[in-house]
Amino acid sequence: MPLNDCERRSEPRHPYFSSIEFPVLPENAEETVIGTTINISNSRLGIYSCVTLNEKQEITIRSAFPSNYRASTIRRVNKLLDDFFVVGLQRKN
Repeated sequence: MPLNDCERRSEPRHPYFSSIEFPVLPENAEETVIGTTINISNSRLGIYSCVTLNEKQEITIRSAFPSNYRASTIRRVNKLLDDFFVVGLQRKN
């Protein structure tokens, strides 16, 4: 029997709702986007975004947020609506 998403995860996820701000393009750090976190684990973070992000893209969260998650790499992007995405981030060590 195939494993579901929760059974494949190496760490438990916990609901965590907070607004975050981050620049979309590193070369234009002044233009930022507001996102919303949805869950958190020891090494990963789930967010909602209204802009297209790319897997392996690195982002830096600017808002007041636990410092070990501020520099993160996008691991997955799922389009929910035309301009609404659920994004999985992995913190950089």
